[in-house]
Amino acid sequence: MPEGALSGLMSRHAVVGATCALLNICLLHVATAWAGLPYLIAAMLTCLVSFPLGFLLHRRVSFRLATRASWAEFGRFLSQQSLQFCLGLVLLSAGVELLRLSPTLALALATLAMWLLAFLVQWRWVFRVSQRPDRQ
Repeated sequence: MPEGALSGLMSRHAVVGATCALLNICLLHVATAWAGLPYLIAAMLTCLVSFPLGFLLHRRVSFRLATRASWAEFGRFLSQQSLQFCLGLVLLSAGVELLRLSPTLALALATLAMWLLAFLVQWRWVFRVSQRPDRQ
């Protein structure tokens, strides 16, 4: 993949990821600050929105795949997101419990820390972009 194409792909992925992260942070803030839910429960609830939306946006916007999505691909995405969510919970908990950050700030920092991992796993394994001739 040419360097310019890779930087464009990474930029699109970062924008989609930032959009999903901002949505997660807003949902977490509403659930904790306004609804009074514990931050771990609130973080888990964000998955109901962010996982399906993230799949669709990364597939069409980040990686520009023209073919129909498959259940296997969605399953890989859910696996990747679930593992990353668990890692994020560890970082979120560390930020809140050890560093005494607000849940909102701790989630924002955890999300930033894990972006490159998400990009690489999605590019190589979830969507298998390097192996596909069907990109637009």
